[in-house]
Amino acid sequence: MIEGDEKTWEFYTEGQTAANFDSIANKVPSRQSFVCTELTTVAIINSDKENELYKKHPRFETFCRTGMEQMMGHHQQQLFKNQSLTPEDRYLDLLNERPDLVNRVPQYQLASYMGIKPETLSRIRKRLLEKNLEII
Repeated sequence: MIEGDEKTWEFYTEGQTAANFDSIANKVPSRQSFVCTELTTVAIINSDKENELYKKHPRFETFCRTGMEQMMGHHQQQLFKNQSLTPEDRYLDLLNERPDLVNRVPQYQLASYMGIKPETLSRIRKRLLEKNLEII
């Protein structure tokens, strides 16, 4: 929540891991919330337990580091897209990269994720529908 508005910065689906790296690295309470809207398996772990696991299972640390690098690369790519693409191009990219989200996630959350207002997303969808570029 920022100034009373819910802000969506990511969607995690099957096979993905969610973590708040700022909270873990700095051992501070998270300023973000994770909301599960579908049946979800959750493992909650603190950094001390995580370090114990790494010592006991060194391959697990490598696995987690690789996953974190992939996640950080994805987030960097998303930041670049949000800075460089038009809202319409961001929506087209979302349809191309994560088409499942369009039917799984409320439109206001998609709009927040894209950094636009829901009304703007409605106009984009209408414009694309008129151009026959989108089939939903």
